[in-house]
Amino acid sequence: MDLIGSVTGSESGAGNGIYTFAIMNVGKAECRLEGFPSLKGYRGQRFYSLPASHSYNLDTKFRPSILKPRMSGAFVLDATTGCMPGGDPHRAEHTYIELELTLPDNRGSVTIPSLTLYVPCQLTESALGWAKGFTFLTP
Repeated sequence: MDLIGSVTGSESGAGNGIYTFAIMNVGKAECRLEGFPSLKGYRGQRFYSLPASHSYNLDTKFRPSILKPRMSGAFVLDATTGCMPGGDPHRAEHTYIELELTLPDNRGSVTIPSLTLYVPCQLTESALGWAKGFTFLTP
């Protein structure tokens, strides 16, 4: 799969940071976007595995989507900010500047650059796909 990803927006409040991403098919063939990716965050010259639960609470769950060339899908992360390890909410080891999503069944990966992803406690992810009526957050 030839996919690229980008941050489309973020918001925070009530102890959570929510990040929305667009995943676009830049290849010449259709591809199916579905399931929960595994995640790695980049900081300090290396990638770190980011364990995430699969219970992100969207009003409308994302459904698998067939992406034709130049079409995009969606993905959402929720970083709980309510439990600050060590009491310091600005610890650099919890801030990532790049995110790598490995698609289910190792069908490929997508790197999302130019990111400030702050994960002080736990991470919850949505499935990859699309939902009718979904709109990306705007920065």
